Amino acid sequence: MHKHHHSGENTALGFLLGAAVTATIGSFFLYGPEGQQRRKKMEKWFESVKEKTEEKVADVKDRVENAYEDVVEDLRGEEK
Repeated sequence: MHKHHHSGENTALGFLLGAAVTATIGSFFLYGPEGQQRRKKMEKWFESVKEKTEEKVADVKDRVENAYEDVVEDLRGEEK
C-alpha cells in the first residue's frame, strides 16, 4: 500500500496554526489583564531603541562626512 505524503499542505497548516497561536498569545499579552502596563513598557522600550538608533545613525553620518572631506582634501593636495 502506497501512502501519500502532503508535506506542503502539512507545512502550510503548521505555519497557519503557529501563526494563530502566536496571535492569540500576543493579543492576550497586550490586551489581557495587565496589557495596558505591558503596552506602556513596550512603548518606552521602542522609544529608547528609536533614540539609540537615531544617535547611531547621526554618528555614522558624521563619520562618513568626515571621511569624504578627508578624501576630497587628499585629492586636492595631489592636484597641486
